[in-house]
Amino acid sequence: MSNNLETRHIYIDTSIFIEKNFQYKSDLFQKLVSLSKSDDVHVHLTTIAIEEVRDHISQEFNKSIKAIDSFKSKGRILRNIKNSIFSPIFLEVDKKAFLDHLLQQFDEFLEDTSVNIISVESVSVKAVFNKYFLSKPPFSEGKKKHEFPDAFALSALEQWCINKKERMYVISKDPDFEAAADESEYLIPLTRLEQFLNLIAFHDEAWIEIFEKLLKSNLSQVQQIIGKEFESAGFWLEDQRGEVENIRVRSIDIQDFYFIAIIDEGVDKYSAILEVTSNIDFTADVSYDDLDNATWDSETKMPMAFETINDTIEREIELTSELRVVFEKGEQDSWDIKSIEFKSLDSLDFPITIDNQWPYK
Repeated sequence: MSNNLETRHIYIDTSIFIEKNFQYKSDLFQKLVSLSKSDDVHVHLTTIAIEEVRDHISQEFNKSIKAIDSFKSKGRILRNIKNSIFSPIFLEVDKKAFLDHLLQQFDEFLEDTSVNIISVESVSVKAVFNKYFLSKPPFSEGKKKHEFPDAFALSALEQWCINKKERMYVISKDPDFEAAADESEYLIPLTRLEQFLNLIAFHDEAWIEIFEKLLKSNLSQVQQIIGKEFESAGFWLEDQRGEVENIRVRSIDIQDFYFIAIIDEGVDKYSAILEVTSNIDFTADVSYDDLDNATWDSETKMPMAFETINDTIEREIELTSELRVVFEKGEQDSWDIKSIEFKSLDSLDFPITIDNQWPYK
């Protein structure tokens, strides 16, 4: 990807909000808020996208509530342990109030970034249906009818660009959305918000290329720290009753990295926030019940195993890490990684499957 910034206008697709788990207080979104407030970036959403995000927030909230209700039912014996870590789970909650709070967070993000809302009302229905019948992106093969909202959104974005004589980055994880944007001379497709912030950083910070060279020369240290942090994380078996121990990283391949923010700490000292994507190849010792030789326990309604399987398995995962690095300008050997946080999963508890290999591969 070229480091040339072509426009400061961006559209954020629903898929990006879902991928980032609607975490508007993350460094990624907060950097976007900061850039928007300083008028360095102009954020756009369509009326359709706003409704889609709100709908997905509601869907994810309801799924979470169902999961908690399921746990309450299956783990009801834990109610008998008073004043335990499980006690808050069984408290009655105001579900509407919690959902309203999540929706309000999104509304506050829209306000903080001064989002320009582009209506789809003026979009030509005929033009959208022409794309549908000709199987043009975002419909492509199969004429996916669920792509109609994206088709209207893309047309509205393109029309806005034509009227304003501007171009716009459209950030989406949807390959059909990306393909449609790629066909437009006004829309520039990106798959990650990090890519756009990286472009801003390279454009606005004249010395950042020095930082990039410093990073590349210290990749072995980055790999070492990622590996050490990964080995100390928690792991569990997703499809078996058992344990995971002795995680050993065999290799780490850095795939890509993006500068999210550069912070002036004063006295020629800077800190940077980077997103690093890497492939981690590792082994793990596992032990789990041998269910092939188990019997059925009619009382517990569960299989009863008499033997345990012990094995060493090999797995590979693509993982995104957020690094905070301190750099002293003019000091080429100055390089200090202050913190690391894995961003690919919701927690540091990594699931491993026995039968189906790594679930996120």
